[in-house]
Parts: sequence; C-alpha cells; structure tokens
Amino acid sequence: MKRLFFFFVLLFFVALVKAQKTCVIANAEDHVPIREVLIHTDNNQFARTDYRGYWSIKNRFDSATVSKLGFLKTTIYLKNLPDTVFLLPESRQLGTVEVWGKDKEGINRMSEQAKQAALGAASSSGAAFDFANLLDRRGRRDRRHKKKAHELFKEMEEKKDPIIEAYKNVMREKNKE
Repeated sequence: MKRLFFFFVLLFFVALVKAQKTCVIANAEDHVPIREVLIHTDNNQFARTDYRGYWSIKNRFDSATVSKLGFLKTTIYLKNLPDTVFLLPESRQLGTVEVWGKDKEGINRMSEQAKQAALGAASSSGAAFDFANLLDRRGRRDRRHKKKAHELFKEMEEKKDPIIEAYKNVMREKNKE
C-alpha cells in the first residue's frame, strides 16, 4: 500500500512539473535573448520574459501570442512549443527616392576639396633624399603612371561633359518658357 501511495505522489509531482512550460524568446537575426517580451495566452494569462529571455506559465494553454515593440507578433502553440522562440525584427523600407538639384555646385566644391587634400598629402615639405629610390624601378614606373594619370585628368576636366551640357540646355529652355 505504501508503494502504491508513493507511486501516486510521484506521478502527481511529475504531472505538476510537466504542466509548467519554460521557454526562451530570442532575436531571429543575432540569436540574442530579448527581455520584457509580453506573452498572452488564450485563457487570459500574461507572462513577461526576464533579462535572460526566459518565461514560464504554470497553467496549461492552447496558444499564446508573443509580442514586443519593434518585433513582429508571433503565435505559438503548446503542442509544438520549442525550447526557443525566435522573433523577427520589424523593418520598414522606403520606396524609390529621387533627388533633383539645380546644379552640382556642392559636388564640384567637394571634389575640389578632395583634390586639394590629396595634393597636400602627396607633397612633402623640405628636401629629402632616398638612395633606395634611385634603384627602385617600380617606383619610377609608378611615378610616371601617376604623372600621366594627372595629365589625363586635367585634360578631361578641360573638356565639357556632353550629358551635363544637354541637361543645362534643357533647363535653360524650361526656364525660358
């Protein structure tokens, strides 16, 4: 009789432990547990996750809604409840953005400042002599290529861009109308 009583008491405690369900709520992108997530069951019970993302509800439920500001709501079911529930961050995307301007004065100014900064960084103050430079064929070749590239860029700057000129002509015609 004692054995039978002990067996029923043990079965009762196992049933109680089984009834309490514990789970972790984490971010789906980086798998970091999320604190203060609200869990609302179908039988009007509420729970919140702690700082480690853990939550538990003692009473049974069929489904629960998991929600947190900045994340998409998720519904979970007790019969297929995993150890970890992942929430997807809520994202908002902009449509196509078109930016129009009158002219590219700011871009020209910025490119001029970048050129001046590059020239200032390239030029060194004072006279310096490096014997290794005399023997460095690659360095001489690179300096020739750099000089040629500078000449080509200056030549390109002197020529006017046909696309920009066409744009300016259209804008002049629109302003005349």
